[in-house]
Amino acid sequence: MNWLLVIAGAMVGAPLRYLTDRAVQARVDGHHGVFPWGTLTVNITGSLVLGIVTRAASSADVRLLLGTGFSGP
Repeated sequence: MNWLLVIAGAMVGAPLRYLTDRAVQARVDGHHGVFPWGTLTVNITGSLVLGIVTRAASSADVRLLLGTGFSGP
């Protein structure tokens, strides 16, 4: 059952992370060198979400769904 929660979170989180990375990178390409600003944005946002979920969620299922699946690697 746990792996289903991780998969469900990743089905939403992975495409959102990719699209966010591409949107940010497209916006700053050519203006700020070759630094991966999209990746940095996604990692900082994911860390923030993971910290909030870890602190606020009392259920292990919610932590698996949002923490590991949605905002995970």
